[in-house]
Amino acid sequence: MFLTIADDYQIRGHPMMTRCALVFSCAVGGSLGLRLLSSMGRIMSQVRKGNALTTTLGRVFYPKGMSVAVDLGLALATFSAAFNGISCYLRRTEKRDAPWYAIPSSVVASFAAYWLWPSQRITIYALCNTLYDFYMMGVAKQMVPTIPHGPNLAFASICAVIFSVGGIKPHYIRKSYVSFINRILGNRVDRINWSAISHAGFDSARVYKENLPAILNPDYVSTRYMQTMWVWSLADYMYKIHKRPVV
Repeated sequence: MFLTIADDYQIRGHPMMTRCALVFSCAVGGSLGLRLLSSMGRIMSQVRKGNALTTTLGRVFYPKGMSVAVDLGLALATFSAAFNGISCYLRRTEKRDAPWYAIPSSVVASFAAYWLWPSQRITIYALCNTLYDFYMMGVAKQMVPTIPHGPNLAFASICAVIFSVGGIKPHYIRKSYVSFINRILGNRVDRINWSAISHAGFDSARVYKENLPAILNPDYVSTRYMQTMWVWSLADYMYKIHKRPVV
């Protein structure tokens, strides 16, 4: 966890507010600092062309980017305050400390942070890692049945879930991870007929361009055909003609 509060800290008073302010400041400063470092080449290029430095910095730190940094800082500060506050309250109420206090504290803190920073990518990764950690913990404590190659199968199942999400809603997964999955699967991601998936109601076309031959209009094929055959039937043909580029 990000920060912890000692047992002698109280929920009321300045220590909690000081820590929340510190988390908020570090999050906002780190976000803006990374944005500045990533845009340093563009800033130098614009300055060499004769543009004013203040104008160039204004384009880098535009209002929407500042709002994102502030929302991130508020989310992390809220997470820290909720987690530490609930943990401290449970310790003082029960007059002892216990590892399970982290469960309700982290759940409430996660919901509070997600309300301020609704990131589907972080949610998917956190869910998959949590399920895998629970399985490995259960195996270590002999609480779940042990099967041959169980950890490998669990990891493969999690990768399958991420691959499915990457096919249906690819903007929920980082493009670098989609590219990694594409490589280990023998470029199968590039051979998916994204038009069929988009016409079925998903927004995969937000990331991948639709390449639909005129001979197969989605308005004249059945839903069962789209769900069973259409996604892969034109794989080889489309892959030979052109590889689907990522937008």
